[in-house]
Parts: sequence; structure tokens; C-alpha cells
Amino acid sequence: MSARSLIVTVLTLAAWAASLPAAEPAKPEIKGPLAALPSKPGAHVEGIKTLGDNAWLKLPPAAGDPRFDPPRQGTVRSW
Repeated sequence: MSARSLIVTVLTLAAWAASLPAAEPAKPEIKGPLAALPSKPGAHVEGIKTLGDNAWLKLPPAAGDPRFDPPRQGTVRSW
């Protein structure tokens, strides 16, 4: 095979490969506690969007984490 025919073959294959549709990369399978992130926005997001300047949003108390500890009601800490 001569160098000229090799170059023609390579260029022909490159043009053919460029005409193929691009394959989408495979999404990696995510496992663990962060697998469901990002989640859908909660109801409080609309309240935040409607706030004006220098306004505060009243959020409900935090839910307890049964694995570590319940929420501390009425406790204020300053770090």
C-alpha cells in the first residue's frame, strides 16, 4: 500500500467518522446519600423569591435527625 493510498484511506475514514452522530456520554451511576441531589425546590423557595429588601422569611423549626440528635428547641448558640 502506497503512502498516497494510505493518506486517502485515513482521510476518507475521518470524514466518515465525522458524519456519524455524536454518542451521548454515559451517565455514571450515583449511589449513596447524595444520589437524589439536586432535589426539587421546596415550598419555601417561592417565599424567598417574593421577599423584598431587608425582609425576613419565617421558616418552620428544623426536623430532628434520628441518627444523631433531636433539634434543640429554644436554644440559641453563638459560635
